[in-house]
Amino acid sequence: MSRGFTELDAPMWRLVRQLYYEDKVVEAQYEAEQLGGLSSLGQDNNHLFAEAEARELGRQLKLRPWLTLEAIESEVGHHLPQIADIVATECEALSHQFGWDNRESTLVSLLSQDVEAPWMPGRWGYFVDKVPYDKVCLPHHLVSDFAEMRRTIRHEFMHGITLNLSQRRASRWVEEGFSTYAEKRLDTRTWQGFKNGSAQWLDPNELNQMLATDNRKSELHRAISTSYSQSNMIVRYLADRFGEPMLGEFLKELGTSSLL
Repeated sequence: MSRGFTELDAPMWRLVRQLYYEDKVVEAQYEAEQLGGLSSLGQDNNHLFAEAEARELGRQLKLRPWLTLEAIESEVGHHLPQIADIVATECEALSHQFGWDNRESTLVSLLSQDVEAPWMPGRWGYFVDKVPYDKVCLPHHLVSDFAEMRRTIRHEFMHGITLNLSQRRASRWVEEGFSTYAEKRLDTRTWQGFKNGSAQWLDPNELNQMLATDNRKSELHRAISTSYSQSNMIVRYLADRFGEPMLGEFLKELGTSSLL
């Protein structure tokens, strides 16, 4: 899931927004508190607080020249070496798979268990395009489920690959299609639904709109999930039809705005 601040367009919040996208999250939290408290941020409250707490309580480990892990050691304990290995291995594998040279660095932040319950429905991870690096945030519960951690880091790191290879020109369905493909998701139920007509196949504009819908709307959970699955199936088709090595080339061509 790719995230960003959506409620900070008012002039008084511009400094908070700037600090957040520079990943100066502790400073951003302080400025937000001066403007009336984190509750003023609405739905953006949780992830700013979560990232600031991880920064204040955690430490950073350099896994590769282009990859850093941020974690609170007292909360992950003896799992830290395994977590570091998963993050490094999966990010390297995806970079090789899609032909990404990691010219843009990435920080992977494992969030505190204190924000586990309220920070996001479903407790998924998320990706943010920041300066001077990309950032992936992972919920704490993944510490007890390494298989799910592998899937989540692949999904979120793929957002960074898609963003950079396409030079930010990929539409939302392309982003989510590639990320769900990277995590090796396969929704056979929805595929059967498309075959028997019980699931609706959306056009690109409808698909982008549904993927941008707030996932807090419980009545739309199934429709949103189906949209992710449709995006995934399109990318799977491209891989089957033209070969997986062409997927990275496809993203690069989006970046050049070529006819292909």
